[in-house]
Amino acid sequence: MGARTTLAGEYKERSTSKITATLEDSDGTAIAQSSLTTLTLTLYDEFSGTIINSKDGANVLTSLDESGNLSLTLVPADMQIINTTRADEMHIALMRWTYPSSQGGNQEIAFKVKNMTKVTS
Repeated sequence: MGARTTLAGEYKERSTSKITATLEDSDGTAIAQSSLTTLTLTLYDEFSGTIINSKDGANVLTSLDESGNLSLTLVPADMQIINTTRADEMHIALMRWTYPSSQGGNQEIAFKVKNMTKVTS
């Protein structure tokens, strides 16, 4: 997997959603949860860079299994539209990790969020 994974389809604004991906190291090997010291999530709008729902370095280590499968459940506040004049937005889940050796890596997971015009906060 490269530095960025773009998920197919679109997710509805302000709806609980599950984001799944496989985390891999620079050699393409899946990363097991037990091999990591930390795994954090920073969630932001790609266009503006605005952090969404204060998710900036949130601990999500338990969202990763031993096969490298990441499964994040995002709550409605995580799925908010930042610029309500747009029909949709590309949001980024930036995953950062460290190993016990202090080495680390990162991967972006991009996904489209549909502006549900009549849905308000």
